[in-house]
Amino acid sequence: MNIKYKNKKPNRKFKRNKKLRKKNIKILYPFKIKSVEKSDKYTLIQRLNSLPRELQKKIYILCFRFMWRKYVPLSAKIPSWYSYKIQVDNEIFKSRFDNIHFLHLSFNTLPENKQWIMGCQCEYCSNYSNKKLKRKEYKKQCNDSNYFRSIMPESTFYLNEYLTYTHIDPNTLQKIFDPLYGSIYEMFENYAIRNDYPKLNFNI
Repeated sequence: MNIKYKNKKPNRKFKRNKKLRKKNIKILYPFKIKSVEKSDKYTLIQRLNSLPRELQKKIYILCFRFMWRKYVPLSAKIPSWYSYKIQVDNEIFKSRFDNIHFLHLSFNTLPENKQWIMGCQCEYCSNYSNKKLKRKEYKKQCNDSNYFRSIMPESTFYLNEYLTYTHIDPNTLQKIFDPLYGSIYEMFENYAIRNDYPKLNFNI
């Protein structure tokens, strides 16, 4: 063995740096920063300031990486009103399928303020007991197709029309509301389709 290396003193600076690296290895993850020092007399900022500059930079970069992993931008979040919009859209679709007038939907009119609307199949109109008034109104509508439109409030969305063109497909007619629904004057084809009547004869 070479003599000049035998009695050489150990490099204390290297050992001190090695201990510091082992001590600060826990800094690599932000949630383990508190375990670096057991003493409570230093705040977190003071502890970080006492570390080497290069190590502080690495902690800074890692903290931002963890932050951006969990961060969701506001434009990517579901709006607070979206669940209510879905509820309203579903109710409007069901109202057209069941022939319930737009005025009698739950978000438009309180139950105590409802008045009977011909053809409407909501709970209030279905249980309306004045049959004489019903027959009279249905007969007026049968004789004059514009009668229902004349007695209802005006609407820019064609809510009182039986068939109308929509903004989704301006070339296709869509059923909105049938004022003769459920009466003896209702179109036989509509009644047959709704009640699974035997096959209909179509004239082409």
